Amino acid sequence: MFYKIIMLVYTVLIFPTFASQVNDIAVFAFEHSIGSMSDNRNEAYVKSFNITITNLSNEKVDLKGLCLKAFSPDKQSFVLHEADEILLTGSLKGNESLDGQATFVSKNSDVHNASMLKISKSC
Repeated sequence: MFYKIIMLVYTVLIFPTFASQVNDIAVFAFEHSIGSMSDNRNEAYVKSFNITITNLSNEKVDLKGLCLKAFSPDKQSFVLHEADEILLTGSLKGNESLDGQATFVSKNSDVHNASMLKISKSC
């Protein structure tokens, strides 16, 4: 519920700033879990987020060809491992939001420090 309040505040207070941009998509991310996985040959660190993707414009936005990236405070980036299919397929109507989960996996434990998610055309 807290993140929905933050989204409302963001949309009401900051929306006018972004209204003129071509890509009016906001990503709200909240840590879901951190962990690791291993077998006899491989090991990796995992971080998952509950996310909401919101179209801040009145125009329809195509999500195909976009991807999510996670960033740590020191600007390291981590590639998406998996996400709910609805988040990166299809389109968002004007002012529409989609909720889902996204998971990032890395051999680097710094993925646990990732705290900023961004949507990108550079996949």
